Parts: sequence; structure tokens; C-alpha cells
Amino acid sequence: MLSDDELIGLWKSGESEFVEFKPSTSDKADIYHDICAFSNDVNDSGRTGVLFVGLNDDGTVTGIAITENLITALAQIRLQGNIDPMPDLQVHKRTLNGTDLAVVEVKPSLGPPVRYKGRTCIRINSLRHYATTDQENRLTERKRAGQRSYMVQSAAAAALDDLDLDYFRSEYLPLAVAPEVIARNQRTVEQQLASLRFVASPASPVPTVLGVITLGLDPTRSVPGAFVQFLRIDGLALGDPIRDNKRLSGRLTDVLAQLEDILRLSNEVAVDIKSAARQIDAPDYPMSALVQITQNAVLHRTYDGTNAPVRVYWYNDRVEIHSPGGPYGKVNVRNFGEPGMTDYRNPELASVMSILGFAQGFGFGIATARQELERNGNPPLEFVVKPEHVLAILRKR
Repeated sequence: MLSDDELIGLWKSGESEFVEFKPSTSDKADIYHDICAFSNDVNDSGRTGVLFVGLNDDGTVTGIAITENLITALAQIRLQGNIDPMPDLQVHKRTLNGTDLAVVEVKPSLGPPVRYKGRTCIRINSLRHYATTDQENRLTERKRAGQRSYMVQSAAAAALDDLDLDYFRSEYLPLAVAPEVIARNQRTVEQQLASLRFVASPASPVPTVLGVITLGLDPTRSVPGAFVQFLRIDGLALGDPIRDNKRLSGRLTDVLAQLEDILRLSNEVAVDIKSAARQIDAPDYPMSALVQITQNAVLHRTYDGTNAPVRVYWYNDRVEIHSPGGPYGKVNVRNFGEPGMTDYRNPELASVMSILGFAQGFGFGIATARQELERNGNPPLEFVVKPEHVLAILRKR
């Protein structure tokens, strides 16, 4: 339980993302909604939500009697089946600054989304809302964090024929497994695919999401968002003329190689032959920063519950990289980009990218990009981080 001093501090601070005042228990549905919203903890704060009964919206005391029946009625909320899964809450009578109040402490659920009569309630600042589809996906993904990764689940409507098995045998497998091990084991291709998590099992060789993204002839048939959209815009806003429009799709290695090529071709380089004895090439953007941030977007994005691609918008003054899905795991909106703060939504995909020779600096991509931008004379790297998406902005030198 929170201490008296902690509760008094919350009372004095007023209603917020974590605090709600109720004058009485007359509107039970309203209280259910608030408990549901606190349980979902949509911004992944990890903080306990607190509902004070006996206070007006402005924090003044209503003076209602905090009886044993009132406390019992609040405690039974978790047992009545209107909120599913059952909320983790404590109810107690507290005397704070000489005033009796009923206090409901609600812990974030370990199995969100939590729903009240089928609706997912969330709290943004001091206001309560129903969750959008993106916000529900974010809550569902948090539930999966300790469960079986989405990457190794069977891909929808995928079959073994959808994978490029020639590429797997001739190119990927020799990179992933030592030649002597391949020769010694004498495994079937189904067993080899299963050992690398590209199919569910040798007996049931249904491609996984990882298998489709890595080896798929057309990954978007099963994972609709598994591509990169590139726009080269002759101007400063989306409505300006488009110079180039590319949809980069196919096997993962092809997408990443195509992406690197188009970034290189789009990156203009100024040549200085006067200020030093040797020619100095000054690109608009350091290639390593562009590559790190775009590969990060492909790696860390969510592939579950969305048809959105990674989008790279190249304007005359900046490059924007839009990545579906917000921060994941121990990374949240508040600590995103801090040194040493990293987590992996798609650890199996990270392993594949490493085997293929991409995304080598795990955990250091943002730091590397920042250093390279500074060294090249670009403004600092910017991020707009939301629970549903991440936008990275690199500004021109």
C-alpha cells in the first residue's frame, strides 16, 4: 500500500494519469471505467493508479461517510465479472489530514488489455478514453512479452511453397550453420528450417512469421506490412511534388540491400577542393546514420496487428523514418534513446539480421547515428515517440 505521505502528495497534486477523485460511489459504472483504465496503464508507466472516494473534482472534501459497507462494495468490484481479466486492486479506509477517505489502489495488469463490458478503457493525462485499435495492439503486445514471440508463430495462410528454399539452402544456411555441422547432421530441409525457427516443426512445416519475412517469395501475402515505402519529395511537406516512389519488398536481405542502395543514391555529396590539401566529400547525411536508423526501424517495428510499412520520407531539408509500433519492453516513451536502454520486440529477427550482416551494432544504433550526425555537421537526431509509433528525423547538413 502507498503511505499516508504518498497519498497526501497525490491528493494535493490533483487528478492526473494516475489519480482520480470521486465524490461518492453513486455512479458505479464510472468507477468501473476508471479501474479498468488504471489496470491497462496504456503508457506502460508501471505506476499504481489511485482512486479517492470522498473528494470533488477540485480536491475538496465531500464529507460522505466512509462506512464498512462502502469499503466492501468497492472491494467486491474485482469479483463481479464486469472487468475482465480481474483487476489487481486494494481498497481501504484511510484518514489523511484528518479526513476519512476510501482509497482504491489499482496495479497495472500483467495480462492486458483489460476490458469493462467488452470495452478497453485507458487514461490519457486526467481524461478517460476507449482505446484505439493501435492502443489495443500495444496492450496485447505487452501481454505477449513473456510469452511465445509473434515471430515464431505460424504465418497466416502460408505454405512451404511460399519460401525460397533454393536461397535458403545455397545462401542463408551456410551463413547460419557451419559447413561441417550441416554435413554431419544430414537433416531434411524441413528439419533445418525448423531448427532455425522458419517453420513451426518438421512434422508440420508451416512457415513462421520469421520464415516468411526472411525467406518469403512475397512476404506481404502473409505479413501485409513487411515492406518499406520510400518517397523522395521535392519540397518540405507531403503535398509537394514526388520525385521518386519505391515499394521495397521481398526477402529481408533484398529489402535491406535495396533500401541501402536508394539511400546512397538519394544522398547528395558536396565536394570541397579548396579548404584542404585533399578533396573533402561532405554528404547531406552520413550514410552510417541513415543505415542505422532505417535498419532499426525494420528490426524494432511491430509486425503484428498492422498493415503499415516502415516509411522513409526524404524531403529537401530532412529525412523522416516512420516505424509502426512504439517502444517495447523496458523501453518506454520517457526513457527512449537513453544510453544503454534497449529491448527487443523481435529478438529472432535481430539474430537473422546479424547473420545476414545487417544491424551489427545491437543496442548502439542510436548512439552511433548521433555521433555520425554530429561529426558530419548535421543537427541532432530527433525522435517523436508515441505508444503506437516512432518517428525519427534526420535534418540536412
